[in-house]
Amino acid sequence: MDKILINNVGSIAWHAHSEERVHDGANPNLSWQFLVDASKHQNEGLSMGCLRLPVGECLPLHHHDEQEIYYILKGKGEILMSDSELRPIAEGDGIYIPKSIPHGLKNTGDIDLMFLWVFPTDSWHQVKYNYLGK
Repeated sequence: MDKILINNVGSIAWHAHSEERVHDGANPNLSWQFLVDASKHQNEGLSMGCLRLPVGECLPLHHHDEQEIYYILKGKGEILMSDSELRPIAEGDGIYIPKSIPHGLKNTGDIDLMFLWVFPTDSWHQVKYNYLGK
């Protein structure tokens, strides 16, 4: 039976990248939570999580086959794009990222940059991150 799922970021464990993912180019200093994800709950077709990016840290430039949406919860930074263009981002910004377009984020503020991500997948684990420069 389908049920409405409610999760609160204050009650969900934070995750970090494995050594293998760090070797592939992931930043070991960021952390995330799964808010809606088939690895944790029953859901279909959409997944969502919250990422915490410490001051001065980057989500490295990468791409994946799935489109994605970011919603900035708090902090400020820059979105990194493949042509070396940087654009400022801040709390309240919604960002649409088309399929296979290189992107990343840098925290340029003085607090953790926190944002939600949404994928059109059952689980974040289905998304293959291809880090550039690796």
